[in-house]
Amino acid sequence: CPLKVVLSFKVIKILESLTVKVSGFSDPVRVRASEAKSDFPRRHDWDLFFMKNKLDESKPGERPDTIYLSKVPIKWFAEKGCDKPSEDLLRKAMESFGAVRMVDIPSCDELRKEMSPQISGIKSKGFSFGQDVFFEAYVQFTEYSGFANAMESFQNMKWTKRIDGKVFHANVKVDFDRTRHLSEAIISRR
Repeated sequence: CPLKVVLSFKVIKILESLTVKVSGFSDPVRVRASEAKSDFPRRHDWDLFFMKNKLDESKPGERPDTIYLSKVPIKWFAEKGCDKPSEDLLRKAMESFGAVRMVDIPSCDELRKEMSPQISGIKSKGFSFGQDVFFEAYVQFTEYSGFANAMESFQNMKWTKRIDGKVFHANVKVDFDRTRHLSEAIISRR
């Protein structure tokens, strides 16, 4: 958005002109500012990844068609009375970007915890104190346009949801799938 770029430039320019008097220093300290770079993957990143790894782009899961989501709040995608996320609810939400071929939520399959991380799809590490709060998921679109629309829409965005009149925010991590999790080969190994 051009307005954001202009505002960002003006804020940086204002900060760059500031000086601060700090005790212990004889001269004022000059403020330096610059725009932070986003770590969100861009089209160039996934194009380069799939080109370097020489995958068969005619096969689903071996081309840029799958999004990996982590730190998604379970309550946002759980059906009433259930403590597990619903693949159907996640699919419905993601279909606003394009037709969805497949959705996989590894935590919904109890056997995944016994599998090796390379095929289970479980990447999140950390401590669990009883009930889980977040989940991770893979969403595979039938066409590249759905994948690209979703990636563009999620770029540097915070997810929000209104529950019982209150607004909740989540810093969901969005990335393209680098593991071929929903490719035919990995699915058959699972």
